[in-house]
Amino acid sequence: MMENGATRHFVIDRARMFDLAATSEVVRLLGERAFGARDAGWHLAFRQRLWWASVVFPAAGEVPFADGPDFMPYFRAAIPAPNTRFEAQSIGNALPLCFKHATGIALLPNPSAGMAEASYVLSFGDLDNLWRFDGLAERPVADIPFSENSDILVGSPNAEFLPPHLASALLFHIRTGWKIAEPRVALALKPGYTPTLVLDVVPDDLTGVEERFRPTAYNRLAWYLPPNMPMFGSKSASFARSMVPLSSFVMEN
Repeated sequence: MMENGATRHFVIDRARMFDLAATSEVVRLLGERAFGARDAGWHLAFRQRLWWASVVFPAAGEVPFADGPDFMPYFRAAIPAPNTRFEAQSIGNALPLCFKHATGIALLPNPSAGMAEASYVLSFGDLDNLWRFDGLAERPVADIPFSENSDILVGSPNAEFLPPHLASALLFHIRTGWKIAEPRVALALKPGYTPTLVLDVVPDDLTGVEERFRPTAYNRLAWYLPPNMPMFGSKSASFARSMVPLSSFVMEN
């Protein structure tokens, strides 16, 4: 792989090798387009290569998580430094920790870089998308037009739609960030529209959230969701009958 006219050589000291060619492709793609020029096709190609690439994790004893500029938590993975030995890891190996601690992944340009230097970030929802949908999930149609609710079917989600790792992350954020102990959820469906998660929390309920964060509270919660899962807050009686505790989807330890 060429960078600044020189060939970069990645050397590992582990019998099981991950895909160094994919690592080279990751670096190439990062340098190929400026941040603002990265379209959906670029992101898909990048994430699929990143999934197989050989990366570096924090050394034993180091704190593996850090908050990003968006105040959300991330696991710190890094592109290996050229011409150095390293223990090869992959993004997939970090998923159990990320799902357990409700974090995303920040890809750093080298193992000593800080979070402000991150080359790329994957939200918790991005990781769920990679794990469940091979990174291919996208919002195929507009959200359900809730103002036209005559054709909306309401039910309860199942564990396939709302798996334990996702339910646990949402519950943790709502309990710790929103100070709401037992949120409830339902599922809204309308032919031709994306199934939508309905939460029994509306803006007036966010009294436990700092006032400056209330306008973006739902955007922060959406950070945990894959792109094919829109979300809506409602106190409507038509949804209330199908609401079930979010905690019922969390797997007991």
